[in-house]
Amino acid sequence: MSLRGTLMNWLSNNYVLSRLYHRIRLDREGAKRGDIIIVFQMGKVGSTSIVHALRERLPDSPVFHVHFLTESGIEDAKTRLGQLMKRYNANAWCLYESDFVRRYLERHGSSRRIRIITLFREPIARNISSFFYNITKYVPDKQDCASADVASIERIQDSYLRVFDEHEFPLNWFDTELSSVFGVSVLDNFDVDKGYAIIDGEQVDVLALKLEKLKQCATTAFQQFLGIENLNLDVSNASDEQPYYNCYKRFLREVRLPGHYLDKMYRSRYMLNLYSEDEIREYRQRWS
Repeated sequence: MSLRGTLMNWLSNNYVLSRLYHRIRLDREGAKRGDIIIVFQMGKVGSTSIVHALRERLPDSPVFHVHFLTESGIEDAKTRLGQLMKRYNANAWCLYESDFVRRYLERHGSSRRIRIITLFREPIARNISSFFYNITKYVPDKQDCASADVASIERIQDSYLRVFDEHEFPLNWFDTELSSVFGVSVLDNFDVDKGYAIIDGEQVDVLALKLEKLKQCATTAFQQFLGIENLNLDVSNASDEQPYYNCYKRFLREVRLPGHYLDKMYRSRYMLNLYSEDEIREYRQRWS
């Protein structure tokens, strides 16, 4: 990990300093007068590189990064993250930003153009990533978390199916968050073949991107949506630097999920509207 990454990791795990840092950062971001840019998506879909690139290429526009904007979504996240903070001193930046952006939109949302960038991901891969990111919550046995032997993988798979509480979260996120706040339906307007869609509204424009096709479509999509040419996305895998990395990679290779679980995920409106039949078939084969 770089020196900057080490310092940011230390800062993010110090509650008082983290809150102060993000309060200053958000006030500076909110003072910018360009179009309001919000990277708004469910967690664990690899959006951080887009946020960094947009802030570099659009220095006069406020660029925010949030996972929740509904009151119920923020309160639920506060409850879940509050539990983690007490036990693991988790980073709460996302909640500062959600609260800030809600207030910011109340003041400025009706007078300025709002541009939303939202990403999504095949839900089982997304869920497994979230599960391992919070692995010590779901698998208290540190030996299982650190190990990559067959017995440990089997126990972790059992915890994933029984204890993990976000299985349906990605399936519902577009309806419960983005559509609820901005009145725009990605599920009804997505171009499966292109891998992205631009949805123009009266006050809000939305760019929706499929993570699995980001490298192929990002340049064209961002040029059309924001007029940015040759946007450089340094997409990295944050799990590479996590202590659970070896176990996570073996889990991805060896996990085999039951048919009823795959049916629930892949017969959902989310999958049927955002992925092709061939893509769904390939994902079923991967996990079964």
